This record gives sequence, structure tokens and C-alpha cells, in this order.
Amino acid sequence: MAITGNLVLKDASLKMKGLRHRITDLNAQLALEGNDATVHGLRFNLQGNAMELTGTLNNLMPFVFFKDQRLFIAAKGHAPMIDLASLMETRSQEGFAGAGTAYAFSLPALIDLDLKARIGTLKMEQFRADDINCNLRVTGQQLVLQPLDFRTADGLVSGSLRLDARPVAAYPLRIIADLRGINITKLFAGFQDFGQRFITADHVKGTGDARITFTAPLRPDFSLDQDQLHCVADVTLHNGELNDHASLLAVADYLQENKLITPFVDAGALRKQLKHVTFARLENRIEIKDRAVHLPLMTVSSSVMDLEVSGTHGFDGQVDDHLNFRLGDLFRTTADNTDEFGPVIDDGTGLRIFLHMYGTTDHLQFGHDGAMAAARRRERMKQETAQLKGILKGVVAGDGAASAEVPPAQQQGRISVEFGGPEPAVDRLPAPKPKKGLGRLLQKDEEDKPKVVIGLE
Repeated sequence: MAITGNLVLKDASLKMKGLRHRITDLNAQLALEGNDATVHGLRFNLQGNAMELTGTLNNLMPFVFFKDQRLFIAAKGHAPMIDLASLMETRSQEGFAGAGTAYAFSLPALIDLDLKARIGTLKMEQFRADDINCNLRVTGQQLVLQPLDFRTADGLVSGSLRLDARPVAAYPLRIIADLRGINITKLFAGFQDFGQRFITADHVKGTGDARITFTAPLRPDFSLDQDQLHCVADVTLHNGELNDHASLLAVADYLQENKLITPFVDAGALRKQLKHVTFARLENRIEIKDRAVHLPLMTVSSSVMDLEVSGTHGFDGQVDDHLNFRLGDLFRTTADNTDEFGPVIDDGTGLRIFLHMYGTTDHLQFGHDGAMAAARRRERMKQETAQLKGILKGVVAGDGAASAEVPPAQQQGRISVEFGGPEPAVDRLPAPKPKKGLGRLLQKDEEDKPKVVIGLE
């Protein structure tokens, strides 16, 4: 036997098993048949959030009247706006001075749900997402959102979310997401700078794409277990800006205090440039684990300099960065390209400054990064050795092309092979001219013993 009618609940509230909040303003067209019900246009208010469902409620009557009975809902749902904070809000220490609002997240133990949902806007504190479409399934307190797509921070997000909310100290959470055309400033603001102050929404601008895999235990109070958090993000940033960033300004201050660099670098002008750095494209894989953000070595081609940087930033403010840049990018220049020490020119040797920046965000310190310098020299040596082998192989094979000039992009400097011994019966080579500028700092005393020098370009 089927019973059809309208169910209206205006001035009262309904508390369903498994739900922490009461349902109010309920209005629906309801058709009961046995233990099941079919609803059309089921409208209700849950903690201030208006919702609408159309679908079937299987095992409804046993669920309402008997203990430990499950309710199965298969439906389509719509909500113009959901404030997620209000749904999870719980009053702590109610009635005591200094009482505050906290969150308590859980999934109903006796309700399984298969829902195709459309949500106009979802808010969670400063975060906002619009035009949400997803398939939402809850089975035995295990939540799956797949597929999931929405708009946020002027861009698009698509992906999936899985959460196992069965009673444990923290719920295993896994998120896979593709982000396209995201406004980085708005993203940082929406996530409240991801709980850190090293790089904030006030510092960064640009449009970003990213592929993110994120796993972490989620506690019932909606906080993450940071010790077990792991995230890998392949990030591309377009038309980026970094403004008034403390670490870059600290680099300029350090160079200004360095007596070796000061004669050649206008540190004041450099500091002004580093207050506003722009770059066309930045691409890297960022990994978060062990309560730290790890940045693999990358090259940032900016409006000020080409900077190679890698490092680790701890959640508690620790900094361990390694950076280097060409000294030629910072040289003072005048109309005739000279200074008091003589001409300052880029002779192709690529002299670089290697810095180790460490300490905390409130107290940054600097030192020479000998390890990074040695690693870079080894890499250059490998490249030069490979190039030399290719040239010699061409000579032995009689390849006429081997004598051709190497393209400038592949030139790695001059390789000199020196043989000691008696002076050959040829005119002595002219003595090399003394180096000028910074070149004098690297000049070694020449031995009196004559040498034969064979140069390979």
C-alpha cells in the first residue's frame, strides 16, 4: 500500500539519528510504500543552510522507529549556499567565561548516501568555492567525492577526495586535484596563507596551474596531523610577482655589508629592485613532508637576476636555503662601463655568488655555500668532459665537422692542458696581461718555469 501526501514542518524541528543538528523548515511531497519513501522537492534547513533533495529513502520506517537500523538515500541535491563552518560548529565550554567556538567533524554512522550534488557557493572561513558539482557517496562513514569540480580564486579545480571517518584519533584523508588558472594571491588569502608567514598573500601575485596529491590524517576538530602530512605538487606559475619579501631584501642587505662585493654592486639600487621581482614562468615540483616544505633546485629567471635556488622551509619558521647567481648580473655600470678598479665586463667565465641562507624567518643568517659551489663545478666538469670527448672523437674519425666552431650556447669556457719541461725552441709566448677588476681576486702567481699551453675552445 502506498501513501502519498505533503510533509510540512515549520515551527518545530526534527532530530534524526546520526545527525548532530536539527532539521527545520521541512517541506516535501512524500510517497510511502512499505519501508521506503520517495520524495520530491524535499526542502529543509540544516544549521542555517537551505537544502533540497529529490530521490528515494530506503528503509526509512525501520530507521525512524527502531534502534541500529540504517537509512539509504539515493538522490539529487541542490543548495544555493553552504557554510561548512556552521555545520561543524560546536560550542566548547559553553556557559564559562572565555567560551569559544570550535569544530567537530563526523559522519552519521547509520546513514548511507549516494548523492549527485550541486552547490552554488561553499564557504569555510576565508575560503570560498562556487559552482560545485560532485558525486558524493557515504558508506559506513567513508566519504568519497568523485568526480568533483568547482571554481575558486578565479580558476578551476577538478579532482577527488576520500575520507575514512570511522571512529579513530584521526581520519585518513586523500585528495587529488588539478588546478587551472588560479589567482595565487586569492588562493593564499582563502587558505589564510596555509598557516605560515614566510610567503603570504601580500607577497605573491600571478596565475598558477598545479597537479596536487595530498594525504594526511584529519582530526575530528578539523585540524590536520602535520607530522604525517605529505603533499606533492607540480606547480607552474605564470606572470608572477614577488613583492617586499623579507628573504630577498635580506640578501641585498647582506651584499651591502660584504666588503668584497660592495665596490662592484650598488646594493641600494639592488634592494629597490628586489622589492618588486617579476618573472614570466616558474616551474617546479614542491614536496611537503616532515613538517617542512622542500624546494628542489630550480632556476628563476626574473627581472633582476637569474637565480638558482633550493631549500627547505619548516612549519615552525626554520629556513635552510641555498642560492646562487651570476655576479655579472649585479655589476655597477656607467656610460663607459668602468669603475675605480678598471673595466667591469662579463668575460663569459660566469663568476657566481653562492649563498647559504639559514636560521628562522625572524632571524636570517648568511654564509658561503661551498658545497653548492663544488656540486656546480662538478656538473660543469661533466659537461665539458662530454664536449671534449665529442670533439676528440670527431678528430680521430676524420670528421671535418669536428673542427667547426662550437655554438655559443654550448661553450663552457676554455680548457687548458699544460705540459711542464724545458722551453721548446720556439719564440716564447707573450706574458699574459694582468687581470683587472674581480679577475685579480682569482689570479694566481705565475711560475718562472715556462710552459707549453694547448687551449681547446
